[in-house]
Amino acid sequence: MYKTATETSKQLELREWMNDVALYARMEIARKRYSLLLRRLTGWRGILLFACLGVLLLVASVGAKPVEPPRVTQPYAVEVTLAQDAGALEPSLKACAGNSFAAVAVGGTLSEPDVVTSSSNCGSRFTITRDVGVAVPVPQPLSSRSP
Repeated sequence: MYKTATETSKQLELREWMNDVALYARMEIARKRYSLLLRRLTGWRGILLFACLGVLLLVASVGAKPVEPPRVTQPYAVEVTLAQDAGALEPSLKACAGNSFAAVAVGGTLSEPDVVTSSSNCGSRFTITRDVGVAVPVPQPLSSRSP
């Protein structure tokens, strides 16, 4: 603490000793509390608590409604890559199996958009599902973005 002008060396030594004893007492209390916490968490109460929390989280995650992907509200450019397996494709897309081409997403959702393409050998409008392929948005230059 603070040293006053009237304290002798014995008083200073006693004050330091008292501070050390108080510090030891606080550390001993913290050690005992930590030991008690560990015993409670690793004992049957702790196991029961974690098991209950696990069951609650499992029930909450199973019962949760799946999140629907956002809808396409305005057209945007995409790069479409079709699957290699022509058997999964519509008849109009079989000639384009494994190819990539530019298209415009005009409807559907972001994960399964309805796209329109100007390619003559592929269908003009179709939906990209996981079996058909993937549609990756093409970034627009900053100057052509609408505010």
